[in-house]
Amino acid sequence: MSILMLGISHKHAALPVREAFAFSEEEQRGILEALKEKRIAEEAVLLCTCNRMELYVYGEDSVTERETFLKLKNLLLSRAKGEDKKALSGYFRFYREEKAVEHLFSVVCGLDSMVIGEDQILGQVKQAWEYAHAGGFCGTYLEALFRFAVTAAKKVKTETGLSRTPVSTASLAVHAAREAFPDLPVRNILVIGASGKIGSIVVKNLLSAGCEHIFMTVRSHTVPALEDEKCCTCIPYDDRYAVLEKMDVIISATSSPHFTLTSGKMEASMKDRRRVLVDLAVPMDVEFDRELFPETLYYNIDDFTRTARENNRKKEKEALAAGTILEEYEQDFGRWYVFQKNRKVMEAAREVFLEDVSLKGPEKAFDRLMYRIRRENRPEELKHFFACMEELGKEKE
Repeated sequence: MSILMLGISHKHAALPVREAFAFSEEEQRGILEALKEKRIAEEAVLLCTCNRMELYVYGEDSVTERETFLKLKNLLLSRAKGEDKKALSGYFRFYREEKAVEHLFSVVCGLDSMVIGEDQILGQVKQAWEYAHAGGFCGTYLEALFRFAVTAAKKVKTETGLSRTPVSTASLAVHAAREAFPDLPVRNILVIGASGKIGSIVVKNLLSAGCEHIFMTVRSHTVPALEDEKCCTCIPYDDRYAVLEKMDVIISATSSPHFTLTSGKMEASMKDRRRVLVDLAVPMDVEFDRELFPETLYYNIDDFTRTARENNRKKEKEALAAGTILEEYEQDFGRWYVFQKNRKVMEAAREVFLEDVSLKGPEKAFDRLMYRIRRENRPEELKHFFACMEELGKEKE
């Protein structure tokens, strides 16, 4: 076994499937602890976002990759939500070694996102890595892998236009509201979960759009910093239904495992009219019955696919530039990885070579080393070896 990745994403799994693997922070820790306790892997990082759940692991070669894959799959299925867990099994994607490395690099810079170039994923990957590191789940190999990947993503961000004029699910929500209401700045907008990561980005995007009547729910006495904005008003979370009737746009983006809005209570709280209702959460925040609200424009995170595709087409050129940068860093990591895994081999070879030097002198020791290399390698491998030796010889010129 080596570096492996098992996961699901928006590319192969619809929202209901991804909801089954929307693990809370406590659930994520339980999975990582189980990996160690059951000795399935020595190192692990678990990435959970609204569009993906990916488990990266590393272990020594004493266990076969197939055996590890089955153990990982069974562990994740045992923690998934829902009753029909067997049906979820077919949505997994399994990558090993170079493919797993390449996939992570693509993910962290936004090339694998629903919206190409969105830079929210960089922070999410860093958080997953830091969480694994703090919990003692991330060791030498995954530490290096994630460090190389994050560094590469930062270079992509600064040297290409991939993340310029960034489009994220939060900005797409604002775009959907503006399409319905061209006079969006003067409309009443409710953001449920404004103190969270996605919710706070939604509010900032609304402020950038000049919106003047933003209402934000709060669950405690902690008031978001955005309350200082004159156009932002905080209301208690428990009063959310009381204000629905006067809202033109409602955006929910919490990490709650339960519905923040249900159709029954919404029906009792507001009359149906032209509104925009956006659910950015996974699992979903809103229990929506279209028959009860035929005039309401409802969107969940999967409904932004069309807009995302248009954005992705515009960024194809920048994606090619990003790919060149990523390849450079992937090669750097690959070189480090090969040397790291062969440290014992190098130490043993060095001992033999130094012993030959002490017994026969450096020239004969070198000749003997060259003979062993010729004897143990195929012609194509020798060509690569001497290409490296040629570069070494140039240093003397």
